[in-house]
Formats: sequence, C-alpha cells, structure tokens
Amino acid sequence: MAEEKSFLQTIKLEISRSFKLVPYERLAFHKILGLLKSDVGMSILIKELDKGPDIRKSAIAILVFFDKPEVIKALVACLEKNISDDERVMILDHVKRRAGADVIKDIIALIESFQATQVSAEVIGRSFDVLKTIGAESDEVLNFLISIINAERQDTKIRALAVESLSSFRAISVFESLLKKGDDALCAAAYKAIYVLAADLSEKARQMKTEDDRLYTYTPDSEDKIVLDIRVLLGKMTHEFDRYSNSTKIAFICAMIACNHREYLIYAMKALTSNDVELVSMALYSLFQNVERLRDPDKLFRNLIAISTEIDRFNEMIVDIFVKYFSMPADSRQFNLFKDKLFSYIVVTLETYFETYRKEFMITDVIEKGLPDSFQRIRKFILNYCSPDLKKEIVAFLTQDDPALVKHIIGGMAKRITFLREEEMGDLRLLVEVLLDKDRKSRENSASRIEDLNFEKLYLRNRILRLCRIIGLLHIDEAASILVNIYNYLKKYPDPDIVRSNVQTLAMLNYSYMLGEIEVMITTGSEEDQKNALGLLSLFTEQRSLNMILELLKGRLAEQSEIVQSAITILLERDIAGNITANQIFKGIIAHNTSPAVRSLAILGIGQCRFDTDIDYLNDLFYKMGPDEAKDVIVRAIAGIITDSTSYNKRQLMRYLQEYLKDPGIKVRIYSCLLLAQLGNRDALRSIRDMLVIKNKGIQRDILTIIGDLKSIEFSFFLLSLLKEEYGISKDIIPVISKLPVEEMKEIDGFVVNIFRKYEAPVIDGLQAAPADTSDMSVEGIAESRMTILEVIVAGNGPRSGEQNIPDLINLNLRIKSLIASAIQDRGGMITRMSNTSVVSYFPEPRTAADAALIIQRNINAFNAVRIPGRNIDVYIQLMTGVVKIVNDEILELPLHAAEDIAGLPVRNKVIIDARTAELIADSFSTREIPRLVLSMVGQRARIFELMNPINFLHASELLVKTIREEEDKREQIQQQLDAEMKKLKRGARPASSAAIARGLDDLGQQLQGQLEEIERYVQKRSTDRELIKNVRKMLTNVNNLYKVEISRLIID
Repeated sequence: MAEEKSFLQTIKLEISRSFKLVPYERLAFHKILGLLKSDVGMSILIKELDKGPDIRKSAIAILVFFDKPEVIKALVACLEKNISDDERVMILDHVKRRAGADVIKDIIALIESFQATQVSAEVIGRSFDVLKTIGAESDEVLNFLISIINAERQDTKIRALAVESLSSFRAISVFESLLKKGDDALCAAAYKAIYVLAADLSEKARQMKTEDDRLYTYTPDSEDKIVLDIRVLLGKMTHEFDRYSNSTKIAFICAMIACNHREYLIYAMKALTSNDVELVSMALYSLFQNVERLRDPDKLFRNLIAISTEIDRFNEMIVDIFVKYFSMPADSRQFNLFKDKLFSYIVVTLETYFETYRKEFMITDVIEKGLPDSFQRIRKFILNYCSPDLKKEIVAFLTQDDPALVKHIIGGMAKRITFLREEEMGDLRLLVEVLLDKDRKSRENSASRIEDLNFEKLYLRNRILRLCRIIGLLHIDEAASILVNIYNYLKKYPDPDIVRSNVQTLAMLNYSYMLGEIEVMITTGSEEDQKNALGLLSLFTEQRSLNMILELLKGRLAEQSEIVQSAITILLERDIAGNITANQIFKGIIAHNTSPAVRSLAILGIGQCRFDTDIDYLNDLFYKMGPDEAKDVIVRAIAGIITDSTSYNKRQLMRYLQEYLKDPGIKVRIYSCLLLAQLGNRDALRSIRDMLVIKNKGIQRDILTIIGDLKSIEFSFFLLSLLKEEYGISKDIIPVISKLPVEEMKEIDGFVVNIFRKYEAPVIDGLQAAPADTSDMSVEGIAESRMTILEVIVAGNGPRSGEQNIPDLINLNLRIKSLIASAIQDRGGMITRMSNTSVVSYFPEPRTAADAALIIQRNINAFNAVRIPGRNIDVYIQLMTGVVKIVNDEILELPLHAAEDIAGLPVRNKVIIDARTAELIADSFSTREIPRLVLSMVGQRARIFELMNPINFLHASELLVKTIREEEDKREQIQQQLDAEMKKLKRGARPASSAAIARGLDDLGQQLQGQLEEIERYVQKRSTDRELIKNVRKMLTNVNNLYKVEISRLIID
C-alpha cells in the first residue's frame, strides 16, 4: 500500500512539473473536465471560450454536455462572435435541448443577422429548429415565421425552413393557403411540418389510451380536432399527388401515415410500384422510419409481401420493415392477435408462391436447359441484372442490322448496372459477343432466345427469398414443415438461390430435420458441401449439433484443412465448459496435428473447457511450442479457465505468468500482464506502464482496449501523464479513465482543476494574479488537411466491454482488428482511435476510404453469416470528408456529423457517406441518397447517402468490346496467313526436321480445336434446332479426336 501511495505521489508530482498547459494538453484536459461535469470544471471551460479557435471549439464541444444555465448564457453569447459554423451548430443543438423561451429574442436576432453574414445552410436550418422547439405556441415566434413565409423576395430555402418550423403551431389555415399556391418546395415543407405536428399529436393521444385500445383502434371523439382537420386537408390535396416532386410525395405520404389517414396505403403503393428507383427507395426508407406509427399495418404488410422488385437492396429494406415492426416492445392482446394472423398468412403465402414458381418456371426450365450453355448464362444474367424495359431494348437492338450501335445499348445498361463481381464477367462477355455478332441470322436467333425471358420468375423468386428471410429472422416456427417440403422438392430439382435461402432459414429455426441432412452432407458430401454444412451447423444451438461437430473432429485429429478449422471455430462459439469429450479431442489435435493454425484453435478450446487441471498441461505446452507457433494462445486459454473458477492454485499460476513476461512475444507479455493485474499482482501494473511508455500506438491501443474494468486510481493518474502531444493517444486514454468510480474521478478532476489554477490564475494571499493573454492560443505542430474520415461504430448484440472478462475483451479486440483495422491499414488508412466500441481512421484519398469501408462491410457480413443472433458483430460505417487538424497522427476533433445518431436508420452493417464524399467519388462508386425527411426524424440536417458498390460495369463492357473486336481482327489476320501458307504448300516447301514437324502439328492441332469450337458457337447462334446442335457438337468432337489419333501415329512413325 505504501508503495502504491509513493507511486501515486510521484506521478502527481511528475505531471505537475511536466504539464505546462500547452494547447494539446488543454484539449485533453477539457475532456477530463467533461467526465465529472463539476461546477469548477464548468467555470474553467467557460473561461476557455476566450482562447484561440482550437481551444474555444474544444471547450464548446465539452460544455454542450453540461446542463447549467451559466453554460447556456455563455454559449449564446458566443453566437454573436466570429466563430466557425461547426461551433454554431454545436451551440444551437445545445440551446435546442436545454434552453427555454428566454433566448427566443437571441435566436430571432441570429436568424435576422444571416442576411448580412455568410453562414452554411446547416446553421440556418439548425437555428430554425431551435426556434421551433423553444418557441412552441409563442405568438412572437409565430408572427416572425409568418413574416418570413410571406416575404416573397426572401430565398425560397429560408421560407421553406420557416414553413417547417410551423410544426410547433396548429396553423392549419396557413398550411392550406401554402398548399393551394402549389410551390413545390413550400408544399414539401408544409407536408413535413404537418407530418411532425400530426406525429406529435398522435403520440400524445396514444400515451393517453389504455393498453387494449393502443393498437389498431381509435375513437374519433377522443382525438385532437387538429388531427381531424389535418386529415381533411390532406384529403383535399390528393389530386395534386402526381404532379409533386419525389420529395414532396414522400412528405405527403408521411403526413398521411402520421395522422392515420385511411388512404395512406394508396399513395404509399403508388410510390412503391412506380418505375422510379429513387422514389421507391425514398418510400421504403420512409416506411421503415414510420412503421411503428402504423395503426393497422395489415394491408401494407400484405402488399409488401407481394411487391415486385429486382433490386436486392429494396428486398433487404422490406425485410427490415417487418423485423423492426415485430421487434417492437409491444405485448398487448391486439398486437399478438395481429402477429399470429400475419405469421399464418406468411406461411400460407410462402407455400402458394413456391407452388406457383414450381409449376410456371421450374417445370418449364426443362425446356430452357435444352438451350446452349452460353445462352442459359446470358438469360440468367439479363434476368438478374436488367429490367423488362432493358430486355426489350436488347432484343430490339439485336433485330437491327447495325451492331456498331452497341455503344448506345451498353450505355443504357450502365445506367442500371453499375457493378459486377469477377465471377460474373464471363457472363457479360457472352452477352457482349452476342451484341457484336455481325451475322443477321445469328442475331435474330439470339433475340428470339432472349425475348421470351419472363421477369415474373425473378419477382416471384425474390418474394420467396424475402419470405424465407423474414421467417428466419422472426422465428416463425410454423413455417418449418412447409420449408421442409420445399427443400425435399429442391433436392430433386435444385434452384440454387432458393435452396440456399431455404436451408439457411431452417437452420435459423433450429429445425432438427435439417441436422440429419447436414450430417449426410458432412459425411458423404464434397469438400464444398462440407463447408456449407458447417456454415449451417454454426446456426444451431442444440446438443445434437454439438455432438455432430465433435464426431467430425474425432476422425480428423491430424487433418490440416479449412473443414477442421471451421469446426473448431464453431465449437469455440458454443458452451463447452466441462465437456470432457471436447477436451480430449482438442488434446488429440494438439498431439497429432502439425498445422499451427489448427493447434492454436485447439489450445483455445482447452481454455473454453474450463478444467483447472489443464493449467499445468498448458504451461508444459508453452515450452514445447515451436518458433512459428503463437504462444499467446496459451495465455488466452489460461485466462479462459480462470474466468469462472476459483479452485486453481493462484500462487502457482502467478509464477507461470511471471515467467511468461520473459518471452520475446509482445502479445504474450501483454496478455500475461493483464492477467496478473486481474489477479491482483501490483508488479504487473508496472510492466503495463513500461509497455505503454513505448511509443508504439498498436501496442498501446491493444492494452487500453483489453484492460477492461481495471479501476485503479494510480493507473489512471499514470494514463493522465500520457496526455501529451508526443504520444497522441488522448482519445484512446479518456474512455479508460472514465470508468473510475465517482469518488476517484473527483480526485482526477480536482487535480486537473489545480493545474489550470496553477497556470491560469494562481491564488496568492487570497488575490488572483492576472493570467497571461492566451486569446490567440492555438495548437502548434498541427497539420491541417482535407481528409476522408472512416468511422466504424460497433453496435453488436453481445455484451459490452463493461460486462466482459479479459478473454472476451481479447477476442473482441482481435476480431475488430481482423475485420475492421486490417482493412483500413491494408488500404493505407491511418487509425487515430481504436476501442472495442469504435474505430476511427482517416485517408487522404476518398476512393481508397470507400474501398476500405466496403471491405469492412463484406468482412462483417461474412462473419455474421455463420453466427447465431447474439454472437454477431453489427456496425455502423460512416465516411465523412472535411478539413481536420492532425497532431502526431491523431485527429484533434472529428467532423461534426461523426457524433450524430444514425442508429435509427436502416443502415446497420451498411456504409453511409456525407454529400462531400459522395461528390468526390461519384465517378467510381454508386450511391443512393437517404431522404432528408427521414434524416430529420433522427435529428440530421446534412445530406447523407448510402454507399452501394464500386462502378465497374461501363469500363468492363467497353474493355470487352475492344478485346472482342481485336480478337476478330486477329482471326482475320490468321485466315490471311493460312491462305498464304496454303499457296506456299502448293508451290512446294523445304522439308523440315521431325522435331519441327511435331511442333508444327501440335500448334496446328490447337488451332484446329479453336476453329472447331468456333464452328460450334456459330451453329448455336444460327440455329435453334437442339437436335442439330447436339449432333454437330458430337461430329466436331469426333473430328478433333480423330485428328489427335492420326497425328500421334504420324509423330511416332
């Protein structure tokens, strides 16, 4: 204890001497003062508002989390100063949340001042938001807003913001007047205001109802008369719907939903069934955001089940709507009745859809299979990637005589198809070859083979896949028997997409029938079948599935394969504590398997089995491991064993771990130190401190991420000493300090306060000396650059860091590094902060950042595909481009929108980007804008886009056109050379050696085979006679074989 006190006093003295409150230290200390939010800390931060721009912005960023009138007064005063737009936005958001009517005049004056100053549209929008919130029902505010609306010379955008702000007032007559004038921008604003007003009133009414009446029913006499007036007004405007812009249509639909208008479904379906991709997207986003407001969603859900779309993202969003609605915390009788009713409908509809699909498409597919393989692939490509209209354009193009117009048709395809995977490029080549064909008869045949392509097959298949996904995610167990019937039919007549979805759904339902099928796949299937079977097995939780994995491994102890690695990985996700069979299998693998990767997994498995006696076994193994093996897994396994046990020999274990500290492996030393610290060894903290002082950010972040709940005042003061520019990890350190108990946090807070007092205004004999002028203080050594920030927020379903033990924290840290950090570093990004809840990095090139973001998205999806819900990792991925200030690779402050809430949007495990980034990567990546009305529902003002995929179709198509034409030219040259050679033969040529003759014959054979294949393709294009094509193929094969036999005989002679 004395040693701890001595260290604490020493480190305090060291901080007092070495910290001079240089700007970087100030910024870090601001965050410390923001943890406890003490009155003294508040006073210091308010004084910091008079410092230079960097210091002031940092102080504002912390003060906005204080709920004190002094803060509001100080921040409102800052609005009159020359501050940045980001600072204004932070202040306005704080005023909106905390202030009252006493600052109305200040905000009105601020809005009026915008006419003379240059500010961003976002600042103006936030100012109106504040006025709307704090000025609700204020006559002064209402008159001010109406004066702006009526000022026709005023900018339309400003007038629209004023209209939106009327949502705090029951000004139905003003709305009606605006709507009748027909200005689209003002109409959109009016509908948005009506939506917000109706939503607020409906929510208040809902809260007043009893549980039995809360869903689906309403009594008009109990509703606010304004809601009835809104319904009447919207009914009057329905005839204008078709002429509105997309944004106005969506605002209109949302307003109808909010007021429970009986005709909302008509206009929602008008949007959803339009051929306008942008409008459909906006409608789906809006329905997702408003689904909880639906009083009677039965008809909407049935329509969503039946909707036709060929865009995968739209199918995902429809599923998201169902999952969000039925994941609501509602347990009323009415809700459960509706749930049972709709789930039954889903089951029946799945059966009906598949039966229709079977009769109309699977049976007729027998005819399609008679087509040449190339045309089967072309038809599938067009069905999956084109639309009915695009198919018609392709057919019309093929019936024309001018293939030179291929550039036009490819340009039309590129408007719809932006990205193709590598494995799909071969199908695209086949289609381009058909488009470039100069033979009229071949083009006509190609057109006839494409013309009868029925897109209803795609739509029906997508409906089936959607239903399977909904059934799996909502655990509709009643569907299991139908799914089994479908599966049994598909075993005879496979449809790859439906088979894949069907078996995954049955696995998600944990339906035992599938375990028998999986067992067959594992024991008798190909390697690919076995991999797929293990992927399905990972979704099961029952004992039989565990036994199947153990049986698989029991016979493959020495096998070095992905199958064995996958099987062990699944076991590590299961509860195998106390499982003797698993323990013996793992030891067998360690004894017989030579693969370092497989052995490492088996060692971790020993830890999962939780037998105390295995600690000695693992320690012996530590010293037997080869130089190419990762010894840190031994420490991780030991950590797993002691997590739930208290009967191990603690003293002996500590001796083992102390010996491990001598190992050269950095991870071995880190994990051993952390485990020793958990066991109460004080020397371990000293070792951890020594490793943190080494200026290796990778090591520092590993320790800070894994250290978990080590609540030590001495260690926290040590971390405080690292809040210097030379380390540049303040954002990694602050979260660790924040875990301290309140009493100990007070000590940290008081210490930081005293440092400010020492340098800012030292008290001598009761008098305060005047501090030095720091009004121009700014951070030195700063690099100010335009960067693209990539932030990944981890929002997984598993336990958060405060509930996890060291093995869990190590596993999460390693997963974040492999799934997220590796993609960033491989693409040249610089990580500026990493924890178990977020990773922040930056890139100088936005396209590279977008590449990294999409790789992370793929990594997360692949990881989750073989995890049961609750063990997956869900993330929100954001890209933002802007000017940032960087010191020692650490960004001082993230762009403003990085902190805004996006969890309310349907973008989990998706990538969203700001408008600036979207603009910079527009020629390389496709994006889709999220409707602004939807964003406003979660408090966002800035434009946000969803990043879809890279753009490669047009470039790939143009390259294929060039390549195919060059190949055609080359064939013509070969033909000319062949003609020339034939002329020489007729005139006689010199005899050649036998070796030369053999080489020549071999080359000739290869050319002959190519020519025979070309003949076959030509016949396939020119004729639709399947028997003819079959016989020609057989004859050509015979010719080639006969040639090979005769040439072999000739060479031998």
